[in-house]
Amino acid sequence: ATHPDRIASPHILPQAIPWGPRSIHVPLHNIFAGLAPTLISPHSVGTKYACLSGMGRLKHLSKEKRLELCARLAPKCRWRASALAEKLEVSVRQLERYFRDDFGLKPQRWLMALRMQTAMKQVLHKKPITRVATDLGYADLAHFNRDWCRYFKVTPAEFLINMR
Repeated sequence: ATHPDRIASPHILPQAIPWGPRSIHVPLHNIFAGLAPTLISPHSVGTKYACLSGMGRLKHLSKEKRLELCARLAPKCRWRASALAEKLEVSVRQLERYFRDDFGLKPQRWLMALRMQTAMKQVLHKKPITRVATDLGYADLAHFNRDWCRYFKVTPAEFLINMR
């Protein structure tokens, strides 16, 4: 049996990192504040490589830490719940349970709200709408406008007029 603070599957580390009996237990507080220590190779100490043992780690985090971690990973996951679940190494269903218990929302709805709040902040800072759409991973402006209107009930241009 493996120690609960150690990762059972080394396949999530980059292939270039040797894995084996020389692996050591190293805290990664500087990468993911609040997460329990993770098993990594001595060759990766001091590098950007880190891994999570999803469910084992996620369930031990406080609601605030889970929120912070998910918010940080959302853009990297292209604002998709399935990609977020994969990154956290939990099933989509388990991620839905965490979100239901913590926030009362499904992960995809929470991700959309976070995405739109990020868009709103950028629009309010006078960033061009086309640039905001591109930065948030939208393939075209029409899709961004459709999501914006669905969320805020006004177009981005009307939103800016109302904010003046």
